[in-house]
This record gives sequence, C-alpha cells and structure tokens, in this order.
Amino acid sequence: MENNAPKCRFRGFTRIELLVILITIGLLVCVLLPALPRYKVNAQHTQCISNLRQMGTAFRLWSSDQSPRYPMALSVTNGGSLEYVLTGQLNRHFQIMSNELSTPKLLTCPADTRRTASNFASLQNSNISYFVDLDADESNPRLFMAGDRNWQTNGVAIPACLCNLTTNDLVWWTKEIHGHSGNVTLADGAAQEYSSEQLQSALTNYGTNLIRLAFP
Repeated sequence: MENNAPKCRFRGFTRIELLVILITIGLLVCVLLPALPRYKVNAQHTQCISNLRQMGTAFRLWSSDQSPRYPMALSVTNGGSLEYVLTGQLNRHFQIMSNELSTPKLLTCPADTRRTASNFASLQNSNISYFVDLDADESNPRLFMAGDRNWQTNGVAIPACLCNLTTNDLVWWTKEIHGHSGNVTLADGAAQEYSSEQLQSALTNYGTNLIRLAFP
C-alpha cells in the first residue's frame, strides 16, 4: 500500500547563514561584554546600600528593645558595646546585635576584598567592611551611624582604629571598594551613596566638634 504522507525534510544551515549567525553573536558579545563590569559595580553599590539600610534598621530595633540609645553609647555593664568599640573590638559590638542583624553577611560590602564570616560566633574585624560612629543619635539625622571603611583624612588612609576627627579635617574616599565614593547610613537609618565632595560637606556641617569613628 502506497504511503502518501508528506515527508519531512530537514535542511542544515548554509555557509552564508552560519556566517551571519556567528557575526551576529560576535557583535552581541562586543556590545554586552564592556557593560558587564559596570553592571557588576552598580549591583555591588546597590547591595552595599541595602546592607547599610538593613543595618540601620537593626540599630533602631536594638534601641527600641534595649534602650533609647544605640549600643555603642551604652556601657557593656548595661548591655551595650561602648568599651568594645573604644578598644577596637567592632566584632564584639556587632555580636551584641546578632539577633537584630540576623546574618553576618550584612557586615561585608560585596565590593570589599574582605570575606564574610560564616556565623556571628566566628566574626572578626577582618570580616567587617563598615565603620561605626560612637555618637550616632536618632534625633540628629545629620550624624553618621555607619558606612564604608575606605576613608582617608589629610591624605592618609585611615587604618583600623578609633579615629577622632574634627569638622576642619579633610576627608576623602580612597579608591578601594567603590572607587573614590562610598555609602553611609545616617543616624535615623537612611542609607545613601556619597561622593568625596559630599562626604567632606557632610563632615564640615556635622553639628558636633568631635567626631568619633571606629574603623575595623
């Protein structure tokens, strides 16, 4: 019995068609590849600001549960972290806030070379990307609460230390982490990106004569 069903025939690409496809793919790679580093940088900025915003929320949750003040303003004997911050033990400061922070991932900027701690028990200063302002007060939103650690003052990068600044000091972001810019969260929990010029302006108009920042 004769089978009259139509036969399906599959035709491969011609050389010209294949060449057109390869050229198209090559053009797409040339267009998209240069944008990938920029996309990565933008994503890191966004994640860093998100970290700081969540950190600001954690500070405020802690103060609403424990005290009207933030932990770095309270002595250890009163459940705070003042002595830890004064002696450069920022890891101990953030361990006190572990319930509010939920994860140590919030303490490491994705653009930083520092590695995230696996848990709060193993947290060290080397796992922390952000400074803390000892005098942050929710009632004064001009004050910093925390921010990227890549500061320099009067032309010298600030090391891990308790740094006392005045409004007359010249401050600048180093190119480390975000390339001459950085992110901060303010004392009221708001987080945003600052250029070096904006950082200097914020410090000049800080509202206090002495600015005490603890850098990890």
